[in-house]
Amino acid sequence: MEKLHQTRNAIKEKVGSLSGFLVNLIPNLSQIIQIPASTSLNVGGLEAQRILQYVFRLFVRAVATPSQPLVLFIDDLQWADPMSLDVIDSLVTDAEIKSFLFLGSHRGIDGRHPLARKLRSLEYRQVNSTKIVLGNLSEKDTNEMVSDLLRTAPINSFSLSNAVHRKTSGNVLFTLQFLRSICDEGLMRFSSEYNQWQWDTAMIMSKKIADNAVELIAHKILLLPEQTQNALKLISCLGCHCEKFILTSMSTGDGLANFGCIDLFASIELNVKEGLVDRMGSDYRFAHDHIQQVAYSFIAESERGKMHLWIGNQ
Repeated sequence: MEKLHQTRNAIKEKVGSLSGFLVNLIPNLSQIIQIPASTSLNVGGLEAQRILQYVFRLFVRAVATPSQPLVLFIDDLQWADPMSLDVIDSLVTDAEIKSFLFLGSHRGIDGRHPLARKLRSLEYRQVNSTKIVLGNLSEKDTNEMVSDLLRTAPINSFSLSNAVHRKTSGNVLFTLQFLRSICDEGLMRFSSEYNQWQWDTAMIMSKKIADNAVELIAHKILLLPEQTQNALKLISCLGCHCEKFILTSMSTGDGLANFGCIDLFASIELNVKEGLVDRMGSDYRFAHDHIQQVAYSFIAESERGKMHLWIGNQ
């Protein structure tokens, strides 16, 4: 309670009269700083963006302290919009923000990408940063991951991980999807008699597979029941993250059956079971943005507009 009291006072002191603006952005903060969420500023456009950056800087200054450092990690920065990148920029370049570490990850981008331009700008301004380039897993790393997944000693999983690495070249997403596929096909199974995983290395090595993770995911989706596929297509229109209140509106909306889906949530749960979608509290998220992209690619271009319009009307 003492730390909570200190944090509350720090936010009030740093953010001051702009606390209401902050609470509108993060409603749960009203439980800490006790300011009605209805408090707002009548601003818009560029002024609102400037206030947003300023308020976030004040907020981070308040909560990031030597006794309570703050680490902010954001994945998939390649999808970030310019305004979000500007907010990040304002945080990492604020000399008054201490005890704060920002971690970001992104896939390969070309030099014209907004993120690439932002990174060059930060480098030009000599903002202290460390770049870590992640490639594919080595044979040793693949074996460590496989042994960890199977909860067995690395020496026991080497024959399996060696076969998997030869097929996937250590691509993490490809590796995970390939492991699922050989499980589905019975080439790897758990023996209750011996209380351990067993696999057929020769059959795994002779298995013909897709050239990359995207093709493997596409093949997996096409093996699903039709209703399960249709549900995946529908929620792919929402992007990678699917909020429950939107899905509830869709599941009870008129015309769902027109898209070949009767029970939306039951179909989504089957996709969860298949490892294509993850449950996050009451919401859902595609296990990887590649999966969302593949599912969306299965929607005929002539049908995409109809799906988006129907979802928007629910």
